[in-house]
Amino acid sequence: MGQIPLDIIKLKLSVLRVNEAKEILQQLGLSRTGRKDVLIDRIMSVFKDAATLNASGYYTRDQPRLDAAAQIIDTVFQRLVMQQQAAALSVQHLVSQKAAGGKDADAAVEPSSKRPRTEAAAQQQAGHASPQQQEPQQRHSPGFSHAGPAGKHQQVQEVISAFLSAPQGVGPSNTQVRCICAQHVPREPMLQCEGAFCGVWQHASCVKQQLEGSPSSTGGASWIKRKQFFCERCKVARADPFWEISDPLILPPVLGQLCNHPYRAVALPHGLGVANVQMSSTGLKTCVLSSWQLALLRSKPDEYKLQALCLQLDDSVPFRFHWPVMATLTVDGTPLRVFNRGMNTKLGPNQRDEPVDIGVLLPHGTGMVRQSIQLEYADPARQFVLMVYLMRRRTKEAVKALMKPAEALSAAVWQVRQHMHGHSPSKASSSSSGAAGGGPPAAAAADDGDPLHALAATAAAANGSDNGIQHTDDSDDDDIILSNTVVSLKDPNCGMRMEQPARFCDSVPLGAAFDLDTFLDIAQRTRKWMDPHSLKSSTVQNLQVDAYLTYVLQQLADHPHVTEVEINTEGLWRPAGSSTPFMSVLEPNSAAVAAAVTSAAAGSAVIKSAGGGDAAA
Repeated sequence: MGQIPLDIIKLKLSVLRVNEAKEILQQLGLSRTGRKDVLIDRIMSVFKDAATLNASGYYTRDQPRLDAAAQIIDTVFQRLVMQQQAAALSVQHLVSQKAAGGKDADAAVEPSSKRPRTEAAAQQQAGHASPQQQEPQQRHSPGFSHAGPAGKHQQVQEVISAFLSAPQGVGPSNTQVRCICAQHVPREPMLQCEGAFCGVWQHASCVKQQLEGSPSSTGGASWIKRKQFFCERCKVARADPFWEISDPLILPPVLGQLCNHPYRAVALPHGLGVANVQMSSTGLKTCVLSSWQLALLRSKPDEYKLQALCLQLDDSVPFRFHWPVMATLTVDGTPLRVFNRGMNTKLGPNQRDEPVDIGVLLPHGTGMVRQSIQLEYADPARQFVLMVYLMRRRTKEAVKALMKPAEALSAAVWQVRQHMHGHSPSKASSSSSGAAGGGPPAAAAADDGDPLHALAATAAAANGSDNGIQHTDDSDDDDIILSNTVVSLKDPNCGMRMEQPARFCDSVPLGAAFDLDTFLDIAQRTRKWMDPHSLKSSTVQNLQVDAYLTYVLQQLADHPHVTEVEINTEGLWRPAGSSTPFMSVLEPNSAAVAAAVTSAAAGSAVIKSAGGGDAAA
């Protein structure tokens, strides 16, 4: 199979009955208990991660097992289709014979000699069908249309149409209200999650999103978001991409509220004494786990975890777990400490808290399990939300599939030229109007395909403006001095030469690269998705393979001692210290690369010998 058609598998499963779903689960060796939607979700969990990897061009290790599982589903589906076709054709044949008035048909349809009990039955026995019965009988059958081969999968097409025309939609077209206050009704002002496949709406007052109001033409106030907004599920997904949300409904989000508990004495910093702080609490809540969820946690303890998560609303670092000060999590009467920092110490901007694995406290048994959970803390100035999710571990390859696709090499060269001419990434992206992935603007494509012409045209159109500020031509301080730059090929974390260079797409195109595998190993351990050069927080969705340096490293694969390259204002490169002409990444030339490396090595030897002679003198 190679590729896992997740949408087709989902559509096939949606038209199956409970017995067929249980048969598939039995062949896959999974539990067969639960409602139909639970059974379908259990089957889909086998393919979810693999489909994500296949869509990004990766081949999973257990691909033969997944292909076999997909074949099992297709076999059961085709068998159900054939059974329903045969039954519908048989009924249609008998009805046609009945309408013809054949005695054999009468005997076949009504083998007994009992008198019809209703008038409709009497009309049917006399050969007169009711208007409803004169319609095609397969309309009442749960099967498919049998007008011809084209109608074989009519019900699947109906399911596809219903899925595509869902009223709630996905992303920006979503109209679902799912707020953390559990009141899923519209109430202005509303905010929409900017997750690509989310788009749910939440109340701005509930999520503590700071808005700015301005008078509108209708006499009211138009609310403007100050920054991007993501719902709690999208924040959790971006805080640690190595863990995927498997079930978010074990405990819906619970807001902490000020309570009437006695004030707790908290030591003030710098030895200023003790202060009484009012406590906040989520109240005692109950988590319910089904038998198949327990089976997952116990059969695959390294892959599935039951985690208690906490987020601060309107956090300055939006994508991180954050437990409040003096936090105590109580699970089934057992108090747990949720962080390793001091109880009175607030979380710094470069620090991250971790989820709490409460699955280790699950009681023994195989049936449904209920857990009581409560969070208490002494942090009245800020608001926090508590959640309990069933999480599933992602592999490194699955995390790489979440990255932003690498841009084309020509677009990468254009980005380098923009950077060398003093344009920031935001300005470059705003001036771009056509090519995807940060490609050159339309003016560049129209002018012989040379982005330098577009730069000149952009500068002439701006008339010397920079960020909306006009500059006069007689100011020598506003002149931009363009020069070559030297870029290191070493990873800033380990000091070794990069094997797969990557960078965050919201950073500068040059001088911000790092080794991808080394960075992912550190991010998995620390949960910090920060640019190692600028220490700016970001997400895996903004992580991208550096196409320009990837090509340079491929050309230098036979020269591991080269750790620096020189790049000029036209986006051309050569090894640092070389006196040979610059080379283009769009025109591979292995002989020129070898000559440039040799020239750089000779220049380095001359410098070292000159330095030794000066020291001897």
